[in-house]
Amino acid sequence: MEARSEVVDGVARLTMCSGKVNAISLELIQAMTAELAEIRKLADSGKIHAVVLASERERFFSPGFHLQKLMGCGPDGIVDFADKYTDLCLALLQLPVYSVCEIGGHAIAGGMILALSCDERIGADCADARLGLNEVGIGIPLPRAAIELARARLGARAFEATMLAKSYTPREALQVGFLDRLVHPAALRAAVDERIAEYREVAGKAFRLTKPDFQRPLIESFAAARKELPAAFRRMTNDHELQGQLMAAMLRRQQEKEAR
Repeated sequence: MEARSEVVDGVARLTMCSGKVNAISLELIQAMTAELAEIRKLADSGKIHAVVLASERERFFSPGFHLQKLMGCGPDGIVDFADKYTDLCLALLQLPVYSVCEIGGHAIAGGMILALSCDERIGADCADARLGLNEVGIGIPLPRAAIELARARLGARAFEATMLAKSYTPREALQVGFLDRLVHPAALRAAVDERIAEYREVAGKAFRLTKPDFQRPLIESFAAARKELPAAFRRMTNDHELQGQLMAAMLRRQQEKEAR
């Protein structure tokens, strides 16, 4: 099982449970997309009023793409992967009910973009956790769709957060804008529930009709930028300098893993 969902008291909880760290593979994307389609039906019919995106792994939300699998897909496979991943992010953005991401540990690159696709992010104050967008630093040009998402969520800090490819502690991530709230790890689930309770007071058809209009500028810019994905990812697979940078980053990651 890559992902699962459950509905309790009008709240749908979509949980990633893929491998040791929820590295994003095509299988995980497909599983999340299928679960989210069912959640969307419940949202449209008014049977749920909130969605939580979470991880079964205590220390990992997601470190981003499963690079080993991705690089073995070939150019056409990488473009297909990017398309399906972007559709997943867009589906999260288009939810007509309140969505909140529960982040208990590391959330990097593609994992953080998933988190940014939710309305809000509540994180655990874990000193060893890292959050951020590191794509540029490892040889992956950040697609414009992701840049538009970062602009919308981070405001003036978006340039630093994307172009410096920094990883932040949860407390730093709160200051930059990756997180909206930060709580003690033991209080994370309760903090998410408390925030949902605030939105329960206004949940209803008026909320479901208003939220799409509130999100419209972001969704339209995200969807327009999505059309550039095939060319962007083909460029990445055909550029020797980018390939060298990415392979070097993968080697460093493997060495760090073996040293632990």
